[in-house]
Amino acid sequence: MPDNWDYINDYSKTYDLNNYNCSDFGIMVAQRASLYLPKTSGSYDNFIVKFKGRNPSDLGQDIRNMSTPNGATKITTKGNAPKKKGNC
Repeated sequence: MPDNWDYINDYSKTYDLNNYNCSDFGIMVAQRASLYLPKTSGSYDNFIVKFKGRNPSDLGQDIRNMSTPNGATKITTKGNAPKKKGNC
């Protein structure tokens, strides 16, 4: 298994909204650090978009509902999402 930085810089998967998206990438990076996140899938279907796969909303809810290891803390109060545009 490659080290975490190798995976982050040289991941071999091709982005696909339904099969390998940003949530899948985050889950895989966490897994390489021995943090096993749930792989919940959600779906969205209307006349413009049809989607079924892992997504940030379900992943965030899964993380929120997870037990934290001893010595760890988790903030579950609501916050504000970042701007849609701007510097990284």
